[in-house]
Amino acid sequence: MQLRLILTAFASLAIADYTPVRVPCPSTNLTRPAIGLNPDESAYIEQRHTKTRESLKTFLKTLESSSFDVDAFLNERSPKIAVAIAGGGVRASLFGAGVLAGLDGRVSQNGTGGLLQATDYISGLSGGSWLVGLLCLSDWIAADQLVGMSEKMKFPGMLDTFGMMLKILTDTMAKKKAGYQTSVVDQWGRLFHFVTAEAGLNYTDPTWSGIRNLSSFLDFSMPFPIITSTSLFPGTSFDVTHIDYINPMVEMTPFEFGSWDRNFRYFADTVFLGTEMEDAKPLNQCVRNYDNHGLFLGSSGGIFNADVIGGFEMKGLHAIFLSGVLEYLDLVNEGEFRVGLIQNPFYKMAHLVSNQTISRFMYLCDGGFEKQQNIPLLPFLQPEREIDLLFATDPSTDTMDGHGWPNGASLRHTKEKSDLEFGKGIYPEIPEEDEYLSRNLSMQPAFFGCDIASLKQYNNTQRYAPVIVNIPMGNLTYASNFSTGKFFYTHEETQGTYLNAYNMATRSNLTEDENWNVCLGCVSLLREFQRRSSEIPDQCQTCFNRYCFN
Repeated sequence: MQLRLILTAFASLAIADYTPVRVPCPSTNLTRPAIGLNPDESAYIEQRHTKTRESLKTFLKTLESSSFDVDAFLNERSPKIAVAIAGGGVRASLFGAGVLAGLDGRVSQNGTGGLLQATDYISGLSGGSWLVGLLCLSDWIAADQLVGMSEKMKFPGMLDTFGMMLKILTDTMAKKKAGYQTSVVDQWGRLFHFVTAEAGLNYTDPTWSGIRNLSSFLDFSMPFPIITSTSLFPGTSFDVTHIDYINPMVEMTPFEFGSWDRNFRYFADTVFLGTEMEDAKPLNQCVRNYDNHGLFLGSSGGIFNADVIGGFEMKGLHAIFLSGVLEYLDLVNEGEFRVGLIQNPFYKMAHLVSNQTISRFMYLCDGGFEKQQNIPLLPFLQPEREIDLLFATDPSTDTMDGHGWPNGASLRHTKEKSDLEFGKGIYPEIPEEDEYLSRNLSMQPAFFGCDIASLKQYNNTQRYAPVIVNIPMGNLTYASNFSTGKFFYTHEETQGTYLNAYNMATRSNLTEDENWNVCLGCVSLLREFQRRSSEIPDQCQTCFNRYCFN
């Protein structure tokens, strides 16, 4: 009770600067049906791809021979590449950072570096969205910089974070006073801005649409970022056990918010999210500044808010302080909204056949709740994005043997979602757990979907689903299978988890396979080889024999 009184007194003295503001509405529509890519996304990718094509040419010089001219091959047409960073708490953030570092020419000089510069898209979910969000909001810094700063971060629950918590409480009260519903998820996501600001990343309280104004976005140096969440059905807003494959997977990009799912297929302008809408029309003035990064990152990574203290490995003052703050936030929010609350831009849309239109709010939770799909692959299975190669990080702790390592469960669950969305036969076969483990696929990368003879094309297209390059969190150089609820990492744990991922992505700096960089180059071209019915170089066929699961 005393803590509540102290927090209330201090919070009443401060002025919030992140509250949404009302502005005149634009003349353009604020929503659109999911027919083709958003024009702004399409324009960005067109410019980004001119850079990624040149980066891929550089990366592929190891493949060049008297019979294979890389420049000529890619000048005709070049593949599109995406990276999906999975969820799983801080463990997933560190693992994802290690994989990105292994593919980043700014970090890795061992032969695999440079492939990230050839990547068109990046997605994140939960712990993966924290990583993707912080990298992008920090103007696309290299992942090793963020990991280097992580030990300087002052996490919630430490006594010297009192001012940080007060700021968030104050902003919450101001947002609520302005007439907007608040939730712990919004506040939780915003904590990640403050802890990184403490570590030296200097940016003001950002919006997700504000990414488009950063220099690395303006010059197309950043892969196009997407973070994902799952929308609950109205009436089951606090019960994640109701989530199934039919729940819409929601995308949040700098340009739009919405879903490709077949029972939804609509998007809204991210800039004006928060505007009260009915049947696609604003009721009053439009709203800006609603898309605070905290609301988006918290909605993507809201798994912690199902039971924050129970889920975290915290003791002593850390737990007591954070527990008191969360208890107070529930009072400020006037209800235990432990999900992301988004003003519904699709409310009462008469021609949209979805129960998502019946509530003034959309209720978002951690995307990993949708049948354990903690790898955000679905954005890149959409044929409109024309992805040919898809990297997937898998830091899951699936196995029930008391150790907890990946067993391919997330990949298999996404197959079920894909079958529902696109029809059976589109998504590549993933081995069941026994075969997955017996083939040691949790200890080495694997390529899924190499053989198009076993796949169907998307309806009304001549395209196949992308080849998936799976990078699992095996116990290669460090036992990094920590609990998803583990929040505090020592220096050894941080570096061990990060380097284990780096070694998995680089095959231990090519010491496990000196041709691994060649194999990555080969698989990036596989769909192009198949489209053109081109002869596959011998060194590529050797790679496919080793890494492809068909």
